[in-house]
Amino acid sequence: MYEPELEPLGGGIQLNGGLASLASVLSSDEVSELLRVCVGMSGVISNTYVTEENEMDQLLSLDAEEALRRVDDLYLKELGVVSSVTILRSTLLKFLISKCEEKKKKGDGVEFELKEEKVVRVDARPEEVFVTMEGDGKEKAYDLVLGCDGLSSEVKSSLPELRSSSIYSGLRILYSVSEPYEWKGGGAAEGLGRKKKLRQFFGEGCYQLKGTYGYDSEKVCDMSAIVYKGNKRGENTAWEKEDLYEDFVRRSKLVGGSREDAADEKSSKFIELGVYFHNPFNKWSNDFNNVILAGDSAHAMPPFLGQGGNQGMQDGVMLGKLIGEGVEGEVLAKQFRRRWRKTTLITAKSIFLGYLETGGGKVADFRDNFFRFAGKVGLARKVFVDGATPFPSPREIWDGVGEVGLLEQLQLALQVVKDPTQFMEDE
Repeated sequence: MYEPELEPLGGGIQLNGGLASLASVLSSDEVSELLRVCVGMSGVISNTYVTEENEMDQLLSLDAEEALRRVDDLYLKELGVVSSVTILRSTLLKFLISKCEEKKKKGDGVEFELKEEKVVRVDARPEEVFVTMEGDGKEKAYDLVLGCDGLSSEVKSSLPELRSSSIYSGLRILYSVSEPYEWKGGGAAEGLGRKKKLRQFFGEGCYQLKGTYGYDSEKVCDMSAIVYKGNKRGENTAWEKEDLYEDFVRRSKLVGGSREDAADEKSSKFIELGVYFHNPFNKWSNDFNNVILAGDSAHAMPPFLGQGGNQGMQDGVMLGKLIGEGVEGEVLAKQFRRRWRKTTLITAKSIFLGYLETGGGKVADFRDNFFRFAGKVGLARKVFVDGATPFPSPREIWDGVGEVGLLEQLQLALQVVKDPTQFMEDE
């Protein structure tokens, strides 16, 4: 595993289907250990800011626990909890690395080596894949390379048959993350004793999400994200508060937040990023089937359904199980490609939600009415459950089915354009 940044400054992640997939490869004790550093995501409350009256109007309230408890793959029966939590990315990464290192020490058949190095080039040949590292510039040979290195993947850009540009959505996100602070509610020792709802706020031309994310068993962090339309430009990846604090406060006021509420003194990290996604018809594996892309490298998607990290976790679990069963080459690539339909539908829905949630004028009016209606008739619950449900089921990773064919891909694309609502689960 090559990971150039083991202490990432990233924000939080919502886990549901990703947690369910992880639970299929971890013991109950290990899942309990993970839950102790998470915050249970018990639901979502959506509000719109009525400028004329200077007050909030609640559009919907989603009970995540009630919705997910009905889905076998999302209800962890042994622990009596649903797969719906929030956690900081850095905390999750440290936990996963620690589990790999523990299994290596126990001699559980796991060979694990972690290097804090950056991959700068990949050269694939029929029998081997050569990886060049930053620094010494030496090549190392491998049988199989999994490119999980994100939107601007070096693995992807190194191979002509995989190389492609990401698509800019026209939307930008301002993130604010607080310093860790002690959770006052108690109950952390009980796994999901710490529970909190995510809160959405809609305004004229922008949208804000607020939540609390697990840092460790005693502390949590607050994260807030403001989404708005903006031109493509360089990213502020240094988390510099001075550059973005005033802009964050100004935009927060558009959704009814006060200066104090927008970004209090606990918020010390700020970052602004553009929202990008990949063309879903891009290839996920090279011509020799010994380089496979996963996560954002394969199917980067807008974050408006909270599914980017979840889909990446499901990719990892599926690939791990298939490789563990000796599946390789073209069969491995085709089996993994079964995840294409799921990730493509989530990408399409996320794009739609992103433009809807940041609309102004008549679009904003339609947005508010849409969310109010979606909450009343159960549509919001269906969209949430559909995105959260892992595919394939963690219990049925292998079924011998081949890759989704080009004809089916084209048919699906036409269906999505014609009527996206048909892919939301029915009762």
